[in-house]
Amino acid sequence: MSLIFLAVSTLASGAVSYDLSFRPRGYVSYDDTFGSYQFDNQLSLQAAAGLSVYLIDDLALRAELLIGKTDPTVLFASTQLRGFNSISLGLGTGMLFSDRFGFYTMLYAHYSTYTGTSVRFAHLETSFTPYYRLISDSLFDIFLDIPVSYDYRRDLDHTVSAGVGIRVAFPSGGIRP
Repeated sequence: MSLIFLAVSTLASGAVSYDLSFRPRGYVSYDDTFGSYQFDNQLSLQAAAGLSVYLIDDLALRAELLIGKTDPTVLFASTQLRGFNSISLGLGTGMLFSDRFGFYTMLYAHYSTYTGTSVRFAHLETSFTPYYRLISDSLFDIFLDIPVSYDYRRDLDHTVSAGVGIRVAFPSGGIRP
């Protein structure tokens, strides 16, 4: 019981930051299930709400709830990969290197539905996101995020995505990480 109290009191004493973000990104998929090596690309848009708790000055625990939409695309003008919509929960850690630059890593659990069908699937994704603080104000911060992700899906062999996003963070109670 004292271990739980220690964990809760540590989290409660740290700086907290809430944020909203919007991230367009591109997928590049490599798949050899059709008999030849094929590459594909898709565009995805994501909106997320996040929470970062800074345990010490430079180390944070992070959680995100996000929704995403990935468009369908044509693969070599003959095979179309379906688009899908996702709702996801991500958990991870982050590190600050300076007042302006840091990164966070996340593990996302996605629940997705293919566009135009009732087929649903679950998949995991790992993400590494360097970020840069563009604007710092007394009420909010604006960050430039550059997420790079690897998606673990049954229907594609290898899926890597990269994007650029804008994140607006609101430090709780004026406490700045």
